[in-house]
Amino acid sequence: LGCLWCDVPMGTLAAIIALAFAQMSEFEQVATAFTHLLNILNALQRLTKYFEIPQELPAELPGDPQVRVRVKVDREDLATFELKRCSADGSELDASPMGGESGRGGLITVCVRGKGQA
Repeated sequence: LGCLWCDVPMGTLAAIIALAFAQMSEFEQVATAFTHLLNILNALQRLTKYFEIPQELPAELPGDPQVRVRVKVDREDLATFELKRCSADGSELDASPMGGESGRGGLITVCVRGKGQA
């Protein structure tokens, strides 16, 4: 309004007002872009924390015991099975038919075909 009293031409006044709005618009775009850049840098910083997670072991290792959930057995073979206690390498620890305690404490109890009568 003061420009009108100082004899500033209307064209110059209109250009100043238009350029002021354009300058504010560009400043807003730069500030928004900088804010987006900060958000992206924060997200990248969070992603780098995933690189510090220790590697998970494989699902199966060579020393893992092999477990069978089901085994098909014929009815006539059922009477010949015995429970035995064995070490992890398969060597027999005791020979008792039901895997009784022998003082050595076996690692695995298995069901094997015995000498029973069919």
